[in-house]
Amino acid sequence: MGALQKVNLGTPPAADDGDTNRVANTKANINVDILNTQATLTSLSPNAVRDLTAADMGKRINFTPTAAGTVHFPAANTTGADQLVAIHNLSPTYDITMSTAAGSGDTAPTIAVVKAGEMLTYETDGVSVWRTIGRKKAFDETVQGKMIVAGATTLTGPVTLTGGVAGALTATGSLQGASLSIGTGPTYAASISAAGAYSGASASYTGDVTVGGKLGVTGQATFTVRPVFAGNTPWDSGNLASPVTLATSQALSNKTFSNSTFFTGTPSGTASTSPLVVQTSGGAAQIGFTASSGSLAAILSLGASSTFSLLSYNSGAYAPLIVSTVTQSSDELLKTNVETLSGAMEKLRKLRGVSYTLKADGSAHVGLIAQEVKPVYPELVDTLDMDIDEDGDAVAHQYNEKGEEIFGAGGKPVSRKALGVRYQNMVAPLLQGLLETDAALRSALARIAALEAAK
Repeated sequence: MGALQKVNLGTPPAADDGDTNRVANTKANINVDILNTQATLTSLSPNAVRDLTAADMGKRINFTPTAAGTVHFPAANTTGADQLVAIHNLSPTYDITMSTAAGSGDTAPTIAVVKAGEMLTYETDGVSVWRTIGRKKAFDETVQGKMIVAGATTLTGPVTLTGGVAGALTATGSLQGASLSIGTGPTYAASISAAGAYSGASASYTGDVTVGGKLGVTGQATFTVRPVFAGNTPWDSGNLASPVTLATSQALSNKTFSNSTFFTGTPSGTASTSPLVVQTSGGAAQIGFTASSGSLAAILSLGASSTFSLLSYNSGAYAPLIVSTVTQSSDELLKTNVETLSGAMEKLRKLRGVSYTLKADGSAHVGLIAQEVKPVYPELVDTLDMDIDEDGDAVAHQYNEKGEEIFGAGGKPVSRKALGVRYQNMVAPLLQGLLETDAALRSALARIAALEAAK
């Protein structure tokens, strides 16, 4: 529409009563000024986003932002009462945020964001308040508050709902989303975090489904294909003929164990850091060695005394050990209270060397009797881990999975620990006895020589 026109007042005339022509026209022009402030919006098209001034009131301001920005209203008390301004965002991408002037103390409007393609109209009371009174949308619209639709709504394009839906939601197309929840929160009846075709309460998903949290199944779960957990396919009789997790005996060949391997449920102690640990819940920890015939040939055992024992195939005796040399630790710094042996020959006279036949395999040997050595040199006699009965037969012990010993019908057998002799350490008294004999012989020879010289 055209702009309102003012009366040309000309030269003021003289008058005796009432309004003169000039006064009448002056009042008319004042009314025109008021009408101009309330007339239809006039468009302004600034080149860039800027703050508003009092001169922008009554205008439609067209902004085309190149990035998200903020526009400040002028102070309400500088605009006059009942002022309007329309903000039109011509950008298809960027939003404009409306804010009050710094330090004005004005109240901001309820809807302070002009979305891309949207036009919002604001009014002020001319004192301290800005209000939103209308909007126009040209592009995709985002409803910033609640939207209540009382009647039927037809949606022909995609719909994005960031809030909740109070009533039934019926869609003839696909329902898509990165996270879909079913039920009333905070605990939902179901949560779908990946796209998958679904129809009905008991239908099946035909697409991929990713569960970000825990998956609870109260009934039976049936998999038509073998599932993958963390990139790994589970073991079962269908894809691994003899998994080591089965309770039956397993045959392992060409297996490499890169980490420590424990043959126990709860390994403990300093040995647990070793590449291979054998530990039992009861009795000695043992490793068996078998010959090509398949029968067990020997057992390497670590008993309660923390000493290794090499047992024969039936544990009835100790097995022979053949090596090129055996070395014992004997460093001076490892010893204390070192004293030279004395009276070695007197003690050795109490011992005897014997020949004997070993009951376990009938082999012939020579050696000492531990019970005869113990009173003379108790430090050369050890108590072994082998239990023997009164006939000298080895007593085998059996334990259950709890480490408790199991006995036969006759109860716990009567037995004692066998004794052994440190033959290698016998070198010391034998050497000292030889030195004592040598010293006595040298003394006797010296006396004989003196007697011969005196003749």
